[in-house]
This record gives sequence, structure tokens and C-alpha cells, in this order.
Amino acid sequence: MKRVVVTITSIPSRQTNLVKTIQSINNGTLKPDCIYVNLPDFYPIFNEKLDLQFVKKIEELDRVKVNITKDYGTLTDLIPILHQTEERDLVVIVTDNSYYSQYFLEYLVKGYNEFNCAVGFSGIAYPETTINLCNCLRYLCSNKHGQDSEILETTLGFLIPMDQLKIKTINLQPMEQFEPIYFSNDYVWSRLLDRKKFVHYEPIGRNGDDFSKIITPIETNPNHSLSRSGNNLKNFFNSKDHEIFTLKNNYQ
Repeated sequence: MKRVVVTITSIPSRQTNLVKTIQSINNGTLKPDCIYVNLPDFYPIFNEKLDLQFVKKIEELDRVKVNITKDYGTLTDLIPILHQTEERDLVVIVTDNSYYSQYFLEYLVKGYNEFNCAVGFSGIAYPETTINLCNCLRYLCSNKHGQDSEILETTLGFLIPMDQLKIKTINLQPMEQFEPIYFSNDYVWSRLLDRKKFVHYEPIGRNGDDFSKIITPIETNPNHSLSRSGNNLKNFFNSKDHEIFTLKNNYQ
């Protein structure tokens, strides 16, 4: 039987937000089998250790399993659980600054059941695709239900069938001191999947850039971000040849 699990990482300034995000997931029409909360023991960017009292608070929430790990930037959402999940599992990545709709998880799983591949509520083209088509970096967004997408955005929900992720381990050194992160979880995990679909169901649909039926931000302008600041598409493009994507190093 397939498990449906949720995975998330966070930073110290979003502790309160993280609790609210987890509660919104637990209040959904479909309950996850587990919510993995992956927290670095030390945050080089903030020169700050993990608050173990906060860990105890998180562990009291329903369905939560905390993994204390090293800091892999945004990739801390999935790297720690690669060996805690099975190939038949469905893993949903979420972010730590959102109230998720009660239908959020139910309709991601419905999308997987319909298309048998990775699905998400927001899909965009690779930056290299936009350069080839438009001679510039711009967002080319999926807008039709079942449309193929190159990048699925994790903020609005990104379901990964683990048997379709093209790695079992990933050779990436954790950060011991702060350094710029030029890649994002959206881009990395999308590059490691062959089939991805944008899904749009009426009960959880959206109108243009209005995502309010899917998520509501807890903070509209948070002080810190998990990913590198700046233009995301430019960051994606700068990371397209990163060694993380080489078959020799990572596809095992």
C-alpha cells in the first residue's frame, strides 16, 4: 500500500509559521501517513544552532517525525528522507510559510491517480527553455489541467512518486559555513523527474495569480528565505550545469 507523506524544512525565524503550516496539513480532508520535519542542527547562514526546545514542541504535533540533519539549503526538504521512504511512497514537498487548503493533499493525490506521475498546482518552464523561445528569462506558466511542466513549484504543492525520482542517494556536501545557493528544490527535484504535470481541479483551482484556494501565506513578506535571494530564474539558469545533476555522481 502506498504511503502519502509530507516533507518540510525550516529556518529559525519561521518557527511559529512552521507550526501553523503543519496544523493546516493535519486539518486536511486527506491525512498524511507522516510529516517529516527536517531541521539542520546548525544554520551557517544565521550562525545559529537548532533550538532543541522547539524540536520537542514540533514532535508533539500529530503525525510529525523530526529529523535533525545537516544543512543542505532548500534541499534539506528531501535529502534526509531519501532512505526513510520506499519506492511506492508518494512524497509531497511543502514550505513553512503557508496555510494549506483542506483539499490540498486530497487533490494532489487525485492528480497522481489521474496521470501516474509527479504533479503540482503550479508549473513553469525551465529558464533555458524560455531563453530559447523568448531570448530572455521570463516565467512561462502551465495553465491547462494535465499540461506537461518542466518545473513544479514546491510552494503550491509538489507530489513526487518516489519510484520515479531518478536517484536513490545524492552526493552533495552539507554547508559547514554559509555559501551562496544557486539552486532551488523546485529546480533540482524537477530535473530529476521525467514526467511532471500541472493539475487544476475546480474545488482547488485558481484565477490567474490568485492562489488563495490553495495556500494563504502566513507572512506576506518574511524576513528570510530558504533559497538564495535574487531572481529565481537566473539562479536556476546558473545552476543548470551543477555537478549535482551528473549521472556519475548522483544516480545510484
